[in-house]
Amino acid sequence: MSKKTKYWLCQITGWILFVAFGIVVYLVFAHGIGRYEFWDLIWQAFAGFLISLWMHRIIVRRKIIQQTNLAQLIRLIALVSVFSLIWAAFYLLPGPFGVMIGGKWKLSRYFLLMAGRFFVFLPYYSLWALIYFTFHYIDRLQKQQLELLEQEQAKKIA
Repeated sequence: MSKKTKYWLCQITGWILFVAFGIVVYLVFAHGIGRYEFWDLIWQAFAGFLISLWMHRIIVRRKIIQQTNLAQLIRLIALVSVFSLIWAAFYLLPGPFGVMIGGKWKLSRYFLLMAGRFFVFLPYYSLWALIYFTFHYIDRLQKQQLELLEQEQAKKIA
């Protein structure tokens, strides 16, 4: 299986599991899921999918995977924080799922709710980034082990 196929399989599976987990949470803790909650989960998964694609592009273009572990960690924390804020901001936009108080959109309430949503979305992107970077770390280790074995084999032959 190619890297791209694995990436897309993980992306799609992950966001489907996100929706499934949300449905289970609603069924267990809220005793059911309504139409609004279902579409809210779909919206969150769609926005999360698009934003994680954007995050992936930045990781690839900035060559973050090739940097040192400390540099990766610093950039990982920054990326996860920024994209969690972006997701929180998009999630709370005025509209069908936006912040409407008494039929009016209130900016002060928006920032308060956005800060709260930031901490709701932060674990999702942290998990996404952890899986992404772990996958690449293991892939890099496997390549290094293969190279080491090839070098040892070449030394035995020579």
